[in-house]
Amino acid sequence: MTGRTTLVWVAIAAVLLGYVYFFERPKLGEAERAEAETNRVWSLGFDAVHALQVPLERGGNARVVRDDASRTGWMLEEPLIYPADRSVIDGLIASLQTIDFQGAFDASELDPASFGLGSEREVIRVWEGEGTRELYLGGRTPAGTEVYASLSEDPSRVMMLEDWKASGIKPRLERLRDRQFFFLDPNDVVELEVWIGDERVIAATHDPDSDWQITYPEALPADQERLTRLAQDFYLARASQFVDEPTALASYGLDHPVAKLIFSTANESTTLVLGSGVGHTFVRVGEQKLLFETQERLLKNLPTDAFAFRFKDVIKLDPDRITRLRLEYPREKLRFSFELDEGQWVPEEDDMPIDALRIEDLRYIVEDLDASALETEKDLDALGLAEPSAKLIAYDKDDQELAWLALGDERDGSIAARSSQSDQLWRVPSVVSDDMPLNAADFRREFAVTDEPVDE
Repeated sequence: MTGRTTLVWVAIAAVLLGYVYFFERPKLGEAERAEAETNRVWSLGFDAVHALQVPLERGGNARVVRDDASRTGWMLEEPLIYPADRSVIDGLIASLQTIDFQGAFDASELDPASFGLGSEREVIRVWEGEGTRELYLGGRTPAGTEVYASLSEDPSRVMMLEDWKASGIKPRLERLRDRQFFFLDPNDVVELEVWIGDERVIAATHDPDSDWQITYPEALPADQERLTRLAQDFYLARASQFVDEPTALASYGLDHPVAKLIFSTANESTTLVLGSGVGHTFVRVGEQKLLFETQERLLKNLPTDAFAFRFKDVIKLDPDRITRLRLEYPREKLRFSFELDEGQWVPEEDDMPIDALRIEDLRYIVEDLDASALETEKDLDALGLAEPSAKLIAYDKDDQELAWLALGDERDGSIAARSSQSDQLWRVPSVVSDDMPLNAADFRREFAVTDEPVDE
């Protein structure tokens, strides 16, 4: 076969492939959709469904009804009265709308019980508009991959549904229940209290026009993000299990709770009591008998001391405004300056090539540095801050000073610190010195680019 002949056949194959892809493939999709419509078990109007009864995975039935007075729009009525999870109910209705059968046959001359469609059948009942419709689920087919089914309006016509689709409309009861347990809108919360054990750790307040302020144990500026996130965390939390009939509270760690939180809006308040028992975290809302098992992280992420809730920004700058940095070592009478040149940090002095990524570490420090503790000592000499070990100054594009950070002496795993943004003296973790070395020798060793081979 010549090369020219080969090219001709390739061209023909390409044309055929294009024809199939652009003309026949859409037709196949349309055919599949048409078949699915033809094999649809029934036609349901999503918005017309106002009540639903489904068999439960573990036996029994559940009935839910639309209820505009319920916070979710749906209410469980059987086997218990409780707000239903709207997303799960909507998903069930959507599944019932689209469920289709693999095959069907006339069983008018046969005993329904032979297909599991006698008295033992499971019933899905839908209240749609003014009428009621029923879908019956029977036993499995001999192959075991399908389930027999029929409709109340045509019980002699037996359909075969894929087993996984039939199982999907038989939920667990706990999935139907609304798993949210804290309902105050975080944006409406104006007061909160945090108790750890029997100790009141903080109380804080704010109004829509002001920031959070700590009012207990003393008047202090608050960590806005921390307090805002606290209400959000519980608002977004969901129960993994429900304990409807709790035994002794000690079984759930609620006889001596780990924590208690009180959230208040202008009109109402909610108390959440948290306990830890048998490796799980439980929540009790107010004096309700019902308990919720929830995510362990809610307890793990809850601070246990007042300092965690207070404002503790040693320094905070918009990183986009920083275009120049100067690192000083006052005790050694040395300084190093760096400027941002086309997105790359370069030294102002050419005699010391530096690792630009390490200068990003410096910028990161002044972008947002939180204290680990307050410094109670006020003597700057005693803290090594009168003449600091290291001082970092940030400048903007006009070479105007934005702020500075000074680090003093290290002690017991932390370093004395202060900045131009407040008069407060702080302690910061010693690891800060990994990115802002406390002496010039460490800076040169950690930040300088060298061609010397690295020891293996």
